[in-house]
Amino acid sequence: MREIHSFHGLGQVQAMIDPFFGDPFGIDGIALSPPPGDRIRKLKFKHAEAEDCKQPYLLGLETGSTTGAILHDLQSLSISEATHIPKEGEVWSQSRSVAGFLVCKERHADLNSLVLLLERMGSLKDSDGRKRLFRFWDPRVLQHVDAASHTMAAWRGLFSTPMGRRVGAVDWHFFDAAAIPCILHIEPLDAEDESWSPLLTDPWRKELELWSCINKMSLQLLIVGETEQATPALAMRLQQISSRNLAPFLGLDRFDPDSKVELALLRLFERKPIEEDAALMNTLAEKSEAGFSIFPRLDDVTKVDIERALIEFRDR
Repeated sequence: MREIHSFHGLGQVQAMIDPFFGDPFGIDGIALSPPPGDRIRKLKFKHAEAEDCKQPYLLGLETGSTTGAILHDLQSLSISEATHIPKEGEVWSQSRSVAGFLVCKERHADLNSLVLLLERMGSLKDSDGRKRLFRFWDPRVLQHVDAASHTMAAWRGLFSTPMGRRVGAVDWHFFDAAAIPCILHIEPLDAEDESWSPLLTDPWRKELELWSCINKMSLQLLIVGETEQATPALAMRLQQISSRNLAPFLGLDRFDPDSKVELALLRLFERKPIEEDAALMNTLAEKSEAGFSIFPRLDDVTKVDIERALIEFRDR
């Protein structure tokens, strides 16, 4: 039996639902009646390439009422989604429709302001001023956020604005990539902050790119390794292997994030530091810029290759 979050005595919990791949209360979701509409607060990202029905929303649930059963079932579904490894023929992505559970520490927190804060957290601008959707609520993003990250610094600044102080501190409960229950604490700064900006600065951009690449590469290794379930120990090792092999390529502007994952896979399975071969790297950059795959033989990688990589990582 896997451990779940205990919300006893915490009052109302806001479940963060992401219906992009499917709503848990839809036809193929959990066998529960849809909650009353007045418990739902929708988030809207106008620049996101998704219909309104695919936009995330908050679902308010009381821990000690009849909705407590829904809260329990949503946790079970979140665990199931975290441990599911896509098989051949499925989309190479995991649905995390039950993204997490928010608890406001302030008893009278303004939930309408909370929705506006979350919308701002998901709407960033790049260096060219274009709006970008940041799916920050995905547990595979949240699991990387810590007190020293640029992401947390930005969030604390946002929660220190006048709007943020109407919400106060928030505890974000979620299940990470190995279905381990985690809690992320978002605390406002001591002083009020009027200068929060949605501009995706370079250190912050690189941080998010690293997390995205690690998650994508780890999932691909789980899939080609024919893994039945992402145990905590295995998930951690694959993330460390991914991080180590991605590190040499993160500062290379000629490659997009997907190409950097391919470079890291090539480095891992060729078992050599390809970044030290300038001629090879130039050739790979030209292939990438022309739209060709850098690592076309992923389908040829076997479970044995993954096991060998895990053994070599353990022996280092």
